[in-house]
This record gives sequence, C-alpha cells and structure tokens, in this order.
Amino acid sequence: AVSLLNPNGWRGLLYPLSIFGNYCLAITENASPLSYWETVLNPMLATLPLLSLVALLVFWRALLPCRSATPLARFSGIIASRGEAPTGSLILLVALFAAWGMLRSAPLLALTLLPALGLCLGIASSKVAPKGQNNSSFGHISLWTHFIKCVHVFLKDLLPWMGIILVITINLWLAWAVVEGAYARVFPSPIGPTPFGFDDESRYMALRRLREEGLPAPVFSDYNSGSLVEYNFYPEPGYVDNRPEAFPAEFWQQEYGPALALGAVWEEMLARRNFQTVAVSIPGVKEGFIRTLLADSRWQLVHLDFFYAVFVRNTPANRDFLRRHAFGPEQVRLFAGQTAQRLRDLSNATLWRRQVLADQIVYEIYALICVGAHELAWPLVWEMHLRYPDYQLIHELLRVSAPPYAFPAVMEVMARRARWPLAAKQVLDYGAALEAQGRTDEARAVYRRGKIFFPFSRELQLLKRF
Repeated sequence: AVSLLNPNGWRGLLYPLSIFGNYCLAITENASPLSYWETVLNPMLATLPLLSLVALLVFWRALLPCRSATPLARFSGIIASRGEAPTGSLILLVALFAAWGMLRSAPLLALTLLPALGLCLGIASSKVAPKGQNNSSFGHISLWTHFIKCVHVFLKDLLPWMGIILVITINLWLAWAVVEGAYARVFPSPIGPTPFGFDDESRYMALRRLREEGLPAPVFSDYNSGSLVEYNFYPEPGYVDNRPEAFPAEFWQQEYGPALALGAVWEEMLARRNFQTVAVSIPGVKEGFIRTLLADSRWQLVHLDFFYAVFVRNTPANRDFLRRHAFGPEQVRLFAGQTAQRLRDLSNATLWRRQVLADQIVYEIYALICVGAHELAWPLVWEMHLRYPDYQLIHELLRVSAPPYAFPAVMEVMARRARWPLAAKQVLDYGAALEAQGRTDEARAVYRRGKIFFPFSRELQLLKRF
C-alpha cells in the first residue's frame, strides 16, 4: 500500500517489473543461462545446475513438515511460525526462477541459498548423535552398534571443522586466482570476468584533456563509451550512454543500430546532429567501423588508446586542432613503442596491478590491429602469448594478426584450444581454418567433437554436412 504513494500510482508500482521490456538491446547479463550454454562455458554456468539442485532439495526439506498435514494444520503452522519458513522458501524459489531467467540473478540464488542450506545442515548434524545421550556409554548393545555410534559421534565433531577448512581453502584459492588474473584470462566472452586490481583513473581521462585543448563538440559515442564520454564532458550531454532503458526502442532500432553501419542513416544523422567528434570504444565498434572512418577523408584520427579511438571532422573550423593533434603513422609507431615498454615492465608491476595492466596491453594491441598496424602488433601479440599461454583474448588476436610464416604456430594453438574448448567460437574458428586449408576431414572431426561440449550451439547444429 505504501508503494502506491507515488505520482504514477499503480503504474509506478509496476514499472520495475516492465523495465526490461524496452531494452531492445542484447544485454549480456540479461540473457538466460541456456542461451549462454550455446556459446560458452565457465564456472558460474557449470555450478548453476548444482546450485539449483541444492535449492530444490532445501525447498523440499522445508516443506517436509507440512506434507502430511491437513490444510488447516498447514495454515496453523504458518501462523505459528509468523510466516518465516514459508517466506524463506518462497524467496528461495523466486531466486531460483530468476537465476534461470537472467544470468545476472545467479549471485542472488547463491546468497539466498546460504542461510537456508546452513539451517538444513544444522538440523541434519544434530541428528547424528541424539541430544542428551551419553556418548561414552551405550548400555548393553552389540559391539558393531557401539562402533557405529562412536563413528557418528566422531564425525559429528569432525565434519564441521573439515567443512570450515575446505571452504576457507577454496576461497583462498579463488581469491588468488582472481587477483593473479588466471580466472580473468582463461574464461571467454561474452561473460568473461573483469580483471581484478587497482586501476589508474587518469588513463580514462584522455577526452577531458583533449576537451581542455579544444576538442570540438557535439560528440558521437557508442553504447560502450557513452557514459565515460559524458563523465569527461560534463556538464555537456552525450549522444548515448550505458542505460538502454533510458532511450526509447525506436532510437536503438531506427537510429543507433543503423548508424553504426556508416550508411545512409549515418549520413542523415551527421547532417541533422552536426557531430564534430566521434569518440567510440574500440571493442564496442570493432575493426570495420574504425577502418571505414580512417579511409574517409572527412574524418581524421586524433587519439588512440586501449579504449578510445577519437576522430575529428575535417573542416576549416577544426583545422587548428587537427594540426596540433594529428595521429598519423609516426604516432602509431610511438603508440606501439609505449605498449612494448609496458609489456617489458609488466613483470615488475605489483601483483594487485599486474593483471589490470596486462588487460590494458591486450586492448592496446587490438587498437593497433584496428588501425591496420599488423606488423607492429604481431611481435607484441606473440610475446604476450608466450607470457600468458592461457589468455583467451590473445588467442583471438593471434588468429587475426599472424603473418604467413607464423600460421603453423597459430594453428597449433588453435588446435589445443579447440580440443578442450571453453567457447564454441574456438571450435568454429579452428574448423574454418582447417577447411580453408582443404583439410575437410579434420574439420568434420573438430565440429563433431565440438558438439559434445556445446550441444545447444546453433552454429554447430547448422553444420549439417558434418
């Protein structure tokens, strides 16, 4: 009733339930686990069925006292417990459905399960040796029964400590893997973990520095970069940000998406909005967008880093800024040299910063690939691979940057990853590479094995000939 006290009445009360209906974008964390099993494997997806089974067992255990009772007795039990037991069970059930509806709710399921599971385990352990029974004397019973009860008493005291030690050990191991970067390196997109560590805010401030030096506005940004653009340009508004629900569906479908194709909608939008700067995230728009603007004489690259590619419109009004901030072949070589120096210094970085810096280096290498500097990117890619053979993002860069003489080594890496894949793309990429070399029979075997790991993969299922 209190929630109805808002300017929009019942519509305001129900609005949070309909917020996802206006996204019109494929948001990674809003997808269901079943959709992810088509393409990737990771520990969260692997443990979700186990968590769900435990949740169902806990829910069934919570309902056991009421199974044989009459409806009146059940109602009386609920009143007597003040609704605590059924409320907890209902919350657990809702969390279970939410986790299977959207992957972002999986942590909610784990957290909701902890108190209920602890309660059930406490009840079970109390039944190992009956309360009040003298554990050192069992009366006139057989030797075997005496032995069994002694074991029960021993386990009653030992099991909790074993469980505590196991939980602490696993958590310490996971914490080390997260900080050291092993967890972030191995598991693939689209739900690859973010590297853990202390970051340097100044590396996100490039646009603010350019703005202070006269970077012209208004600015076109993409979904990935929009919020950071607004942060750097405040109080000036940006074009778009990372809140899909804040824009109507028509905007995403009829303007933003088609504009990224750099076709007629892009030209119409330029004329209407008069963008003077394009500041886009390189991982967000990919190579095609960057290379198309590089080839367009109306735009000039003025900045490149691990995240941003910034272009300014080539007009007389912007000529002075373009002269002072030209980013040509010489600047690209300097950028590659800075990345190489960071790579050499990586071993000297502190543990709590090392993986963040490694991630920055990977995306700086990708920036070099996006601007066509493959000859500068390849030595850095290979050195990163030798340093981190398990780095999934580096495997992608190996494939797209390797010169012809390095193809055999890259094929060997792809073969190892496709044999025990964590992503369907690893199977598809290696199979396609084999087909390109005319090794069709080997490609068939790779696809068939891949279907074992990804039975729901639509791409693998479409390969009917295999």
